[in-house]
Amino acid sequence: MAAPLGIDQLRAALRSAGTGIWEWAIDSDLLTDADLGLEQLGYLPGEVEPTQRAWDTLIHPEDRQANEAAFQRYLRGDRPLYEHRYRILAKGGDWRWFEERGQVVDWDADGRPLRMLGTQTDVTLQMALREVAAEARQRLERAQREVAAAQAASLAKSEFLSRLSHELRTPLNAVLGFTQLMETDPRDPPTSGQGVRLKVIRESGQHLLRMIGDLLDLSRAEGGALVLHTESLAVPALAQACLDMLQPTAAQAGVTLRPDLPAVLAVQADPTRLRQVLLNLLGNAIKYNRRGGTVRLAAALDGAEVCLEVQDSGIGIAADELPMLFDPFWRSPEAWRRHDGAGIGLAVTQTLVQAMGGRITVHSEPGVGSVFRVWLPAAGASASGSASASASAATPAATPAASAAAAVPGGPAGPPGPISRAS
Repeated sequence: MAAPLGIDQLRAALRSAGTGIWEWAIDSDLLTDADLGLEQLGYLPGEVEPTQRAWDTLIHPEDRQANEAAFQRYLRGDRPLYEHRYRILAKGGDWRWFEERGQVVDWDADGRPLRMLGTQTDVTLQMALREVAAEARQRLERAQREVAAAQAASLAKSEFLSRLSHELRTPLNAVLGFTQLMETDPRDPPTSGQGVRLKVIRESGQHLLRMIGDLLDLSRAEGGALVLHTESLAVPALAQACLDMLQPTAAQAGVTLRPDLPAVLAVQADPTRLRQVLLNLLGNAIKYNRRGGTVRLAAALDGAEVCLEVQDSGIGIAADELPMLFDPFWRSPEAWRRHDGAGIGLAVTQTLVQAMGGRITVHSEPGVGSVFRVWLPAAGASASGSASASASAATPAATPAASAAAAVPGGPAGPPGPISRAS
């Protein structure tokens, strides 16, 4: 059987772990063997008087009372040992954290403590880590509360918008219906002036209905309630149908639509939502174009994805405005001056594209035009390939120089007389 460790061996073992042993002769106040603690604090031998009183002067003023209270609790027998963690002044002027434990090992015949033995450890790093962990925990709890509040607010907003949509759509549909009846009434046709005013009513009502629909889509997507039904779609047919729908609008604006579509190309997407994306992008390309301008709609296979491209020869977008382009309700000053709108169309477009597993980018040059590209999984592409492709943010090489991408112990219970560590 191995012999028990001697005091010198024990002291060496503890010292290697960063813990020092101290001994306090209470009557004489002599403090011995506290050299490791002084060394950890940066003091040289002889710079601090070897007494408990001198040591106490190094303890942070805010911690001295608690330190004395911990010692008294032990002497009264309220605690099995003296134990306290406090700040102490290092030679360099900084405050270190020490953890101290001790017990009285010698008592006199009257039960007064004579000698105390204990340990002290520099726990500055542990305290710093604890503080970091506490801050991280508080940030996490705060974030969880904010997420819960945001989710509740999003749900309330969705419910509100759904009810508001119903309340607005019902009278709007009635207004639009009666407007169309008045425009086409063969028995009492409107005059030319009345026809112009009826057209303004109809177009304004249709615009409001589209805006309500966009708000609902955005709200559903933010709340995770947007339902998609993806399937294999023939891109040329759907894209051409969108061009045909917007041909009258383009003709009225003096803009030429140019399809550049392959004979065969399939994409995995929701047909209604993809049509909505293309109509929005094409509609913007017409709206922000110029008379005599062009809008080109192209599609091509790009690895495991289909790339849809809407290019216009319009006014373009300034580089400093591109990062805000997909923010809800944001519109450029030029857009506010020239056209009506709520600034949610592109936000909805990006949301729908991302919901279908794709991504959207924009490149633009003021006075030259803009190019919007949408990447979606090709029909038959593996889920992993699509996810990887949609997470990619590669920028096409043909980016104009001025363009940018937007793409988020033992001893009596207590002595008969008062004993104090306080200085």
